[in-house]
Parts: sequence; C-alpha cells; structure tokens
Amino acid sequence: MWDTACRGEALTLPQRVALRLAGVHAGHQAKEVSETAYHFAGGTAIFENQPFERRLRDVHAATQQVQSQFVNFEVAGQVLLGLPVTSKLI
Repeated sequence: MWDTACRGEALTLPQRVALRLAGVHAGHQAKEVSETAYHFAGGTAIFENQPFERRLRDVHAATQQVQSQFVNFEVAGQVLLGLPVTSKLI
C-alpha cells in the first residue's frame, strides 16, 4: 500500500479493505490495552480527575467511530468473497 501511495496511485479495493481491517483491529487492541491499564490502576482510576479515567473514555469513544465499528467486517467479507459491496464505508 505504501508503494502504491508513493507512486501517486489510488489504492485498490482489496488494499483499502486490508487497511480498514488493520485499523479496526488496531483500535480494538488499543481499547483492550487501555482497559487492562485502567484495571491495574486500581480504585483511584475511576475518578474524573485521574488520567486513566479520561483515557479510557477517549479510547472507547474512538472505537465507536465508523472506522472502528464491526460493520467494517461485513463490508470486508463482501469484498473478499467477491460479493457486491452494499456500503460506502470502504
């Protein structure tokens, strides 16, 4: 994908799907890491004046955005199975 972009070419549909799947995975992995750190921080992490509380809310907000929603798996599956794509997400 990097080489394609460096040549100034548009990414192919399979490349865009792979990129979207990687982004969804990365976002949800980051959420899991944040949740683990939050739990290890103990009881003080629940208070609004603590950095863990804010970061946990932020990462959960990010995974609610369209680029991290699981609907992306449906669209990726359509592309990978050669079916018509029913969404403009990718």
